[in-house]
Amino acid sequence: MQTAAKSARAAAHALSAVFRAAPLCCVISTLGGNTGSGASPVVARLARDMQLRCLTIATTPFAWESEQRHRNARAALSMLEQQAAQVDLIRLDDHMSGNEHEPFDAILDRVTAAAMAYYATPRPAPVVKWHPPGPVRDHFDLTRDLARADCPAWLLIGSPAQTVAILPHFAHVQQLGEARQPQGSQDRTHALYRLQGFTGYPTRSDAP
Repeated sequence: MQTAAKSARAAAHALSAVFRAAPLCCVISTLGGNTGSGASPVVARLARDMQLRCLTIATTPFAWESEQRHRNARAALSMLEQQAAQVDLIRLDDHMSGNEHEPFDAILDRVTAAAMAYYATPRPAPVVKWHPPGPVRDHFDLTRDLARADCPAWLLIGSPAQTVAILPHFAHVQQLGEARQPQGSQDRTHALYRLQGFTGYPTRSDAP
């Protein structure tokens, strides 16, 4: 959060030039992460200091996300409520069906996760990602790790070759078929499975 806030303050001169020609400021932010939680209160305060009406639309994390993200969101929301003329809050959990037995979408890679997040709307449940212990490769590894999701069942989506390494780590596996995703001049094939009983990520001792 501090890094994002510092970056926003560094951009104050450029933002001020934009604000001087604007009738109002509208800040749209996803709270919980570093960028939205850190930068949005700074932008809102700059608008207020320039006597520019600031309207804010912000989302809060899902209940299953980490406590750190919830702390970030609460802190940022408190600051936004002090700086903005109006804050409209969207609680992501309010847009779920409320059925605790709905499966999560377990995604294998960033490209597939991004495609699901964009195309699969409205989503029946959050998108999560298979991320065994190792280097963090993208923001899905940080925010949507499968191991953090408490759910009785998952829908696994991935290439047939990728799913082979995942299936042994669930107690119950049901093959559902395949789905094709248009991708340029070729289609991308995804294998679909319903999974239950996550037994944990593979360890070094699991390697052949």
